[in-house]
Amino acid sequence: MFLSGFVVGFITALVLIIGIAILPVVLGVILVLSLIAYFKYRKEQKRRERILREFWED
Repeated sequence: MFLSGFVVGFITALVLIIGIAILPVVLGVILVLSLIAYFKYRKEQKRRERILREFWED
């Protein structure tokens, strides 16, 4: 009985340590991907704006 409690506690501690170690990496990847998507979107918007401006000037 004592051994099973020790194993469960050990696994829980291991999961917490791994989770705390991996969480910043996951958040960093999400941040980088969202920044890339945002700048691609902005570039596309500027391109569309330029095309519309050229269309309306003619």
